[in-house]
Amino acid sequence: MPSITLAALALAAAGVAVAYLIPAVAVLTVWPVLMFLPGWALLTVLRPPITASGVIGLAVVLSVAASTHLAWWLGLATGGYTRLTVFAVTATLLAPVLIWFARRRGVPAAALRNAMRGLRRDSLPWAIAAASAWFVAFVLSLGLWRVTPAGVVSGGWNWSDLGVHLSIVQSLNAGNFPPDVPYFAGEPLTYHWFSDFHAAILASSSGVFGVPAMVTQSAVLAAALALLAHALARQLLRGPHARRAAAIAATLVVFGGGLGWIRLVGDLALERGDLVSLVTNYSYDNQWYDTLGQVNWPHFNIPSVMGTGLLAHRATAAGLPIFIAGILLLVAGLPPRWRRATGVRDRWPLILLAGGLGALLAPFHFFYFPTFLAVAAIYVLAAGRLLDRAAMRNAASSCLRTCWPFRSRWRPCSSLAARVP
Repeated sequence: MPSITLAALALAAAGVAVAYLIPAVAVLTVWPVLMFLPGWALLTVLRPPITASGVIGLAVVLSVAASTHLAWWLGLATGGYTRLTVFAVTATLLAPVLIWFARRRGVPAAALRNAMRGLRRDSLPWAIAAASAWFVAFVLSLGLWRVTPAGVVSGGWNWSDLGVHLSIVQSLNAGNFPPDVPYFAGEPLTYHWFSDFHAAILASSSGVFGVPAMVTQSAVLAAALALLAHALARQLLRGPHARRAAAIAATLVVFGGGLGWIRLVGDLALERGDLVSLVTNYSYDNQWYDTLGQVNWPHFNIPSVMGTGLLAHRATAAGLPIFIAGILLLVAGLPPRWRRATGVRDRWPLILLAGGLGALLAPFHFFYFPTFLAVAAIYVLAAGRLLDRAAMRNAASSCLRTCWPFRSRWRPCSSLAARVP
């Protein structure tokens, strides 16, 4: 067995070394580590009672959060963030994964078999996830950054923040660490910018421009969001129609949200244009103006998840799946009172991991961080688990990790006087 472990480590080291010398290889060897493999390995250890689709979504979210935070702390410890930092993070995350899989050779195969069985039993979540990833990748690849003979075109309707996010990615890889505001040098960056940091890590490892890394990352996170929403619905719902209800919930989470699309129905009814011309010429996401440019009722102030969250607002594109993943882990680790009475036990490692993921959420999205605490409290109350024998232990497990950012060197909502966000 040690020889197998050493061989696996040697092959991995060779693959990482080749990727360091030939950056394009990093897409195949480094990106899976930064976006999937460590989280998947951890879940094979914990074996949470979650659907196979949910496990894949969790693996993505856990890996993204872990790799970004590890790069942050390693950069601070070594006095700067460089491409070498990214490969050190890759090696740090990959080594224990390979050791675990080498010592438990049947684990990866069993996990893959479970995923394939889940795909055969219920293909809807995988189809929704694939559609989500394709749509995000298609729209962003066409409109986010197009090089034309006349120059660069950033199309679409709400890419106004691209210059900010792209400048964060590019300046980080140019040595702006800990980052000042890219467009206001000398002022520390106090923004939930870790989604851009992760894109910078991807771009640095493979030597590509920031935009392709941003597009790939957004597509993967969109797929993870669909899988996680479906898994959370399956975790909460029971009955003969739970699968269909979960598929509807996942579809609504990704492609629904917001009511601006109702204006499209009204414009079609009033014959203000055909479907294609209206959709391609007007934004119906959080749209306050009608097609004639007049302010009109109703005012829809809640934007859609897809139109604003996944496509235009990068903090939400990463923060929302992390938020849902934390709640999913909590629900899986802390069953409701009625299920607890039937013999289903609490899983304190999952509760601890849920609190940890809630803590790691803060620099990805300031506002989902306190929302996670609020929703977790609502679930505990609704599940009837606030007052029982295990309440103090479970609360300590979760709060120990969730409150971690307030004991660390950075503050998620620090003032502009603070050097480190």
